[in-house]
Amino acid sequence: MPSELESFGLVALEAMACGVVPVATRVGGVAELVTHGEDGYLEAVGDIAAQAARVAALLTDDDLQYRMAKAGRWNASERFCTDRIIPQYEKYYEDVVG
Repeated sequence: MPSELESFGLVALEAMACGVVPVATRVGGVAELVTHGEDGYLEAVGDIAAQAARVAALLTDDDLQYRMAKAGRWNASERFCTDRIIPQYEKYYEDVVG
């Protein structure tokens, strides 16, 4: 996900939910989703060599890929599940309207 601009990074979250380890740029809300080195990788915008090295490491190290994919699935399902997110939105809207 070598984006120059991102708001939330839904693609990274969807990838994590599917067990795909994101290799992304550190822009927008992506850094709030991905914990570098734990459930994905974040590199500087334009650093294609670093991004390629991360992808190569994931493709050649099954244990690394499995461990990070598992962490990403947990992260996506626990931190960003609808049971957790929707009440936060509801509270925010109540605060704004009230």
